[in-house]
Amino acid sequence: MHVVLIVYPRIKKVSYLILQVPFRLVVLQMKLGMDARYLCYCDLPGIGGTLVATETNKLSMFIMESEELMLEVGVKEVGSPWEPKAVCSDDRGRLYVADHDNNRIIVLAAASGSILQEFKHEQLEKPQDICWHEGSKSIIVGTKDRKISVFHIEF
Repeated sequence: MHVVLIVYPRIKKVSYLILQVPFRLVVLQMKLGMDARYLCYCDLPGIGGTLVATETNKLSMFIMESEELMLEVGVKEVGSPWEPKAVCSDDRGRLYVADHDNNRIIVLAAASGSILQEFKHEQLEKPQDICWHEGSKSIIVGTKDRKISVFHIEF
């Protein structure tokens, strides 16, 4: 299944189009913050379709079907100010968050928001995009200076 997100920042609404037959367009009335910067659709095991939004010092996850806020991860949970710039998920219910200001990747359990792992690397200077590659069990990270790095993840 493929999902296209359409964002209306002024009125704080999000629509999504599910690309399967028949097509379905849904308008969500989610409480997105004023500085929501990044939206990501994640199909998480045991949870289903979720929408993850990042803001300065906060990550919010909504269950798409019910529009319910499922999880918020902020400074208190992470332990320091952070700038979650981009998010992706794997098939085991983990969220990988590119923390732009702290030059690190934080791995969260999607169901609880608890930190499973945090790592830094010299190639992680201002990470701003991230995606999961299932075949190689790796994350691919793009940085502010347009460098791309691949990290194999082991748990």
